[in-house]
Amino acid sequence: MSAPASPTSPYWTTTRVVIALLLGALAVAGLGYGGAHLADGDADSAVNQVLAVPARGDCVTDQRVPASLGTARLVGCDSADARYTVVQTFPGSAEPTACADVPGAEFALLQRASTTAPLTWLCVEPLHVVPRWEGE
Repeated sequence: MSAPASPTSPYWTTTRVVIALLLGALAVAGLGYGGAHLADGDADSAVNQVLAVPARGDCVTDQRVPASLGTARLVGCDSADARYTVVQTFPGSAEPTACADVPGAEFALLQRASTTAPLTWLCVEPLHVVPRWEGE
């Protein structure tokens, strides 16, 4: 057993307090660096992914798409994520009004197959969704 600390030699000296604070700060910094490093790894893998290029008649969604790859992602038309049908595409076009005169297209979405591929304008129309009250 250890002898009880005498009143003249306290256990928590200034040196021990400073060491404890430094170790705590290092632990917090290490956790912060690790969390940031893991988040960067997830972002890099999402940015470096390659998306399929939709064609006329394909269905797309505008959810969960990395910003560097545009606003549209190809999905199956029977998927719950399907929101729009592609009417026409304009690959490599920089003209934002490319879909203005396309019959049936209500608006345009941007899509990029990879971070180095050119932008593609997708002229789309929303999928028809039957409201609940029409089916009753």
